[in-house]
Amino acid sequence: ARSLVCSRLARQSAPSAALSLQCGMVWVSVKGQEGVKNYRDARDVSELLDQVYDDLGKTINRFSMKIYLSEEAFKDNPQQAFEPDMQVKDIEGGMKAKMALYVDYPEPVEPAAKKARTGEARSLDAFALQVHPAPDSQRWLLAQPRTCATANESTLRQAVEQVETKIEKGIKSGSDDSKGRILLIAAQNGMGTGKSHLVDRLAEVMQLMKGGVTIKVSYNLDQDLANDVANINEHSHTQCFYTRVVLATALAGIADVENDINGHGCFALSVEQLAKYMDTRFPNQPVLIAVDEVQLLAMKVKARCTPERATDSVKDLLTALRHLCAEVNRCRSWALDKLCLGFVTALPTLDITTVSRYPPLWMHPVLLDDEEAQALLAQLVKGAVVKLNATEQLRLCALSGGHPRSLVVLVTAALCGGVRNVQDLAQELKWPEPTAKLREDLSHVVEATYLRPDGWADTVMQSQLFKCAMLTTKRQETSETWCVPPALTRLLGSDDNWLMHMYAMFEGDPRKDLETVSIVWDRARAALGLPLMPPNYTGYFDSTAGSFVAPPVLRFAFDLMRPVSDERIIRQPTSLAPTWEVQIESLENKTYYYPKAQNHPGTEALFHCTLENGSMVTVLHQEKVNDDLKTAVAGLNSVAKALKTRWPDMNICYLCIVMQKLPKHIDILKEAHHPVVYVGPHLVDSYFTPTFAPAARYCVLSHQAVQALHNEKVTRSRGQHESPVGQ
Repeated sequence: ARSLVCSRLARQSAPSAALSLQCGMVWVSVKGQEGVKNYRDARDVSELLDQVYDDLGKTINRFSMKIYLSEEAFKDNPQQAFEPDMQVKDIEGGMKAKMALYVDYPEPVEPAAKKARTGEARSLDAFALQVHPAPDSQRWLLAQPRTCATANESTLRQAVEQVETKIEKGIKSGSDDSKGRILLIAAQNGMGTGKSHLVDRLAEVMQLMKGGVTIKVSYNLDQDLANDVANINEHSHTQCFYTRVVLATALAGIADVENDINGHGCFALSVEQLAKYMDTRFPNQPVLIAVDEVQLLAMKVKARCTPERATDSVKDLLTALRHLCAEVNRCRSWALDKLCLGFVTALPTLDITTVSRYPPLWMHPVLLDDEEAQALLAQLVKGAVVKLNATEQLRLCALSGGHPRSLVVLVTAALCGGVRNVQDLAQELKWPEPTAKLREDLSHVVEATYLRPDGWADTVMQSQLFKCAMLTTKRQETSETWCVPPALTRLLGSDDNWLMHMYAMFEGDPRKDLETVSIVWDRARAALGLPLMPPNYTGYFDSTAGSFVAPPVLRFAFDLMRPVSDERIIRQPTSLAPTWEVQIESLENKTYYYPKAQNHPGTEALFHCTLENGSMVTVLHQEKVNDDLKTAVAGLNSVAKALKTRWPDMNICYLCIVMQKLPKHIDILKEAHHPVVYVGPHLVDSYFTPTFAPAARYCVLSHQAVQALHNEKVTRSRGQHESPVGQ
C-alpha cells in the first residue's frame, strides 16, 4: 500500500494543470441546418453544445441536445452519444468539415396554449364529474418506485417534529395571514440527497398528515414543460401548476399529466375554485401537495427568458402553492386534523421567498452517519446473488461519504457490473461536466468547509453550487456546513486526481489505511492552499502550557511538484547501536518525506510548515488505529530528540491522529516534548471536513474487519491442531 501511494503521489501534477487545456477547432453539423460550422475553444462536449445552443437562438431544449461522431453514427445507434464531460481533444472526429460531428435534438412540443382550438375553455366542473379511481391514502397518487426505507429515519423524524411544532404554533396564532405563513415546507436543491424520497415519506412521518393523501406535482423525468413556459409574463407556469394539481388527483403517472396538458391545455380556474375542488375531492382528509424538482422548471424558464425571471417563476409558484393551501384550509376552518400543507423540493437558494417575502420552513438534507450508511447498504445488498465481503462493503460506504445516491450507484455498480476497483467505482458516479467554473466552485466548497470564515455560507450560496454540493445540518451542532460527494472531487484536478488516492487504501494493507488517508489529505490541503489546521481548531496541545490552546497558522512548505522522498529518516536502537539515530543526510523544506519502510520507527511521514513570521517548523506525522497514543507520543519524542541532536535549532511539532476515544488523552499528551496537533474521534469532521471524514473513520472499521477475520482463522487453525488424531 505504501509503495502504491508513493508511486501515485510522485507522478501527480498540480491541480491547476488540468485547467490549462488548449482546445483547437472542431467541425459540427446540426439537425435541420444546412452545411457545417467551425467551433473553437470548447474544452468538453458540454461547452461545445452550449455554443451550438447559442447559435440556434436558444429556441430548443438545451438539455435534450446530444452530439454524435456523425449523422450515420446517430442513425445506427441513438444511444451512443458522447458524454457531456468528454474532452473535445479526445474525440476522434470533427477535425475536418467532411468529418463533422453531428448534433441531434427532439422536435419541440407545440404548446397547447398556442394551438388553434375551438370551443370553450377547459372546465374544471366537467372534469370533476368524470369517473376517476378513488385516492389511496397510503401511497402516492403519482407513485414512484420505493427501493428501501429511509436510512436516517431517526434524524428525519426529529426534523419533521421540529417543523410540526412550528406549524401547530402558527395555526393557533390567530389571523389567517399569520397562519398562511407557515404552510410551506421546503428542501434545498442538491443532487442525490434524498429530496424525492423525503417527499415520499413525509406524509407517513408527519402526525399532522396522519391518514391523509399526497398529491405530487413533478417537473422531473425529462418533461418538455412547453405549456408551463409558453407565456411566462402571463403566468402560464402558474396556470399549468394548478392544472397539474388537478390532473395529479386522477391520472396514473407524470407522463400522463404532461401528455394531457399537451393535448387539452390548461384549466381556466381560480385558486378559490381549485380549493373547493380539493376540499370536495378529499373530504375530512389531510392533504400534502408535494412539488418535486421545481428547479428544473426554473432552468426551462432561464433558457427561454432570463436568470432573474427564472427566480421570479419559482417565487410565483411558491406563492401560488401557499395561496392554494391557505384557501383549502379556510374551507376547512383551519382544522388541524384536516390540514393542507405544501412541500417543495430543489429550491435553488436559501434566501428565496414567496412574492410576499414569506420564507418556507426548511428541512435540510443530512449526511448519513456511518451506521446509517451501513444500514442502507445492507438493505441494498439483501438477497443479491453477488456477495460483497466486509472490506468491499466498507469501501463503498467510504467512497460515498454518507451521500445517499452515491452509495446507491456504487452498490449497483458493484453488484450488477462487477466493478471493484476504486477508480472505476468513482467513474460510475455521473456528476456535472468538469468545467473550469465548476472546478473553481468545488475548490471553494472544500476551502470554505475547512476554514469556515465569517459569512462563508452566504458566499458559497451565491456561487450557485446547487448542482454539486449539498447543505447539511451537522448532527450535534446548530451550525451548517457544506459538503461535496467525494467522487465529485475528482473533477478538481487531473484524471489522476490526488484526492482519489485517499481511497486507494482499500486496495492495499488495511493496517496502513489511516496512514494513506491522512498523508493524501496533507497533500490535498497543500494543493488547495489550506493550512495544517482549520482556524479555531480545538485539538492543538501546547506542551509548555500543558493544555489545549488556540492554534497558530501553519502553512505547508513542501512543493507538490517535487517527488515524494521514500528515504529512511530514523533508526531504532539495537544491541549494536543503543540510541535512536538519524539516517538521512539532510532534510529539505520543499520535500515531503514518506519512508518506504513498512514499519518506520516513530513517525510515518515528515514535512515542513511555515509560521506567519516566516520561521520553519518540522512536523512529525504519526497515525494509530488502535488506542496506543502513549506509544505514539513516546516514539515521536524519541525521533524528535534524535533530530534535535543533529539539528539543535529545529522547531518541531507532532501531528498525531488516533481514531479510538481515549478518556485520559490529555494526561498522555502532557508527556509530549513538543506541541501536538491532536486528531481524535471528536475532531475528525473538523480536521478532514465532512466530505472526507468518513474515509478516515472507515479505516478503523476496515482494520477491525480484517483483524476479526484473522482471529477467526487463528481460532479455527488451533481447533484443528488440537483435534485428536483420526477424529
